[in-house]
Amino acid sequence: MLGYPIPSIKDWLNWISKWEKDGFDPVRTAWDGRADGYQEKIAFKLPGGSIKGRLLGLDEEGGLMVSRDGKKRRAPLRWLLQGASWAEK
Repeated sequence: MLGYPIPSIKDWLNWISKWEKDGFDPVRTAWDGRADGYQEKIAFKLPGGSIKGRLLGLDEEGGLMVSRDGKKRRAPLRWLLQGASWAEK
């Protein structure tokens, strides 16, 4: 069971409307506050490697920002979705 409520279509439409009206920053800020693993150590397997470090949140374009050894690294969402189970084969 998830530890948070599943958003309704109305919720999604409200966030999309907010994004269109106010830009991505309010959406990013809200996501950062709700993200599972926010400010914790994470690891993602990617084609050809992996990303490990502390999750800093999203950047202004929706990519994940991760800190490791004092360096910040950006992981674009498209990297994380490559080979996803729902992707066309």
